[in-house]
Amino acid sequence: FFTDEVEWYDSTGATVSFKKKSDGSFTTPDGYSRDLVKNSDGTYTLTDRKSGAKDTYTSSGALTKVTDRNGGVITVASHGQGAGFKITESRSGRWVDVTNDGGGWWHATDHTGRQVSYHLDDQDRVHKVTDTNLATVTYDYDSSDRIESVTTQENRVTRFTYDSANRVTSMTRASTEGGSTGPTWTYTYSASSATAAGTTTVTDPEGDATKYVHNGDGEVSKVTDPLTHSRSTTYQAHMATTAVDAMGSGSTAGNTTTYGWDSRNNPTSTTLPSGATAQMTGWLTKAGMDVPGTFESPDDSKTNYSYDAVGNTTSVAVTGTG
Repeated sequence: FFTDEVEWYDSTGATVSFKKKSDGSFTTPDGYSRDLVKNSDGTYTLTDRKSGAKDTYTSSGALTKVTDRNGGVITVASHGQGAGFKITESRSGRWVDVTNDGGGWWHATDHTGRQVSYHLDDQDRVHKVTDTNLATVTYDYDSSDRIESVTTQENRVTRFTYDSANRVTSMTRASTEGGSTGPTWTYTYSASSATAAGTTTVTDPEGDATKYVHNGDGEVSKVTDPLTHSRSTTYQAHMATTAVDAMGSGSTAGNTTTYGWDSRNNPTSTTLPSGATAQMTGWLTKAGMDVPGTFESPDDSKTNYSYDAVGNTTSVAVTGTG
């Protein structure tokens, strides 16, 4: 958390920056469908436009609860700095307790007694994971803290190599237990860094190469398979606006599907290569969640939706000849 922006880490680990505006509100980044609000008590609420779920964070960024649109709550209770936390679902009472035994092991135990354990090495990297059946997966690292190998309970090994920009250059699945050789996939890059536009080429163990053209945000605009068939995608505000399939030949392009979106990343239309179009209009925001008012299919049938105050569907009316 900073004075002029708030950084949030999504489920992929990507950093999402919400810029603070002059009136104190926050701007949702292009392509994201979550809204951030700072509350009067200094806490923050992050609302998912798709589900209506609200994440609540302390002023310092610690997650304390997740509330669904119907009032169901998942609480997150901290055991203290570096000591773990307990997650409890309010309706059922089910819980998962994450604890640190002080010896490098973290244990996640649920209400039935099942346990998954994680061992951290002396550099706080995950070294070993033991599942509820006591099967273990081990992670080893190179001198640059990158995963070098993953070994399963059955001693099956997957090995990785990297370039100077920390991008994977090869992945080998060892053919024998504990081995170092086997089928290998290679990855080459035309860009000088992971955040630059370029072409990534993936070659499988049979020597067949697939090429991915991407922009600096990692959005793939063109894919060419080993038979030189290509498909492409265009984007606006990180949303796909056109998709061309791989049915083209020579100077004849493939079939194009076009997508429409509104300013809150809600789909408004899809037009097939045949020209048939489906539309979703009259979008409403209910308790932070976006819901469509009307769906019109290519056969001219129309479906109208009604909702309660929190976005639950209360009625569906279908008209038309489709």
